[in-house]
Parts: sequence; structure tokens; C-alpha cells
Amino acid sequence: MDVVEELLRVDWGDTGMKLAAYAAFRSRNLYWRTGSDVALAKGLMPEDIAARAIVSVIGGERKWEPERGPLLPFLKRVVDSLLITWPCLLTTGELFALPRTIGRSMAPSG
Repeated sequence: MDVVEELLRVDWGDTGMKLAAYAAFRSRNLYWRTGSDVALAKGLMPEDIAARAIVSVIGGERKWEPERGPLLPFLKRVVDSLLITWPCLLTTGELFALPRTIGRSMAPSG
């Protein structure tokens, strides 16, 4: 099965919620945190980072190779990478290419 077929079989609702929770957990320990419990710089939320990670894999910017491991751990590494490069993404505006509604639709409920 090729990568596109694998990606079509993913439960994106479940994967998105797990990844958003992971992004929230990881972002709580960063030195550039805002005064908010959840908001990141420029008003973005952890689920925005999770959504950006997912879009980068679906769009082919980040290459997932299914034979090397499951998707969720790969996406978590993409989230880590985005959080590490966050200051650069803020200055270049690259992160803002993602429509904000995508990130919001994957926010964990409750």
C-alpha cells in the first residue's frame, strides 16, 4: 500500500485530537510561553501546531514512510520540530499559511 492510501485510511479526528493533546503538553514547557495556560505566541493554540503538522504530511512537505513506523509518532516528531523552530516560523510568517479553522476543528472537546 502506498503512502496516499495509508493516509486515506487514517482516522483524522482521533489522530488530530491525540496530536493536539501532545502539542499542548509539549508547549507548556517552553520558555517563550505567553501568560496564558494554552495560547502560544501570536494567539495561536497548540491545536494550530498539530494541524500544521498534519497538513505538512498530507501536503508532502514532511515525508512519512509507513514502513519506518506508525504515523502518530512521526507526527509527534513533526510537532516537536515545529515547536523548536517556532521563533523562526513567527518571523517568516510560514506558520500562518494554515487556515485557522483547520486547527480549531481538531481541538479536543470537553
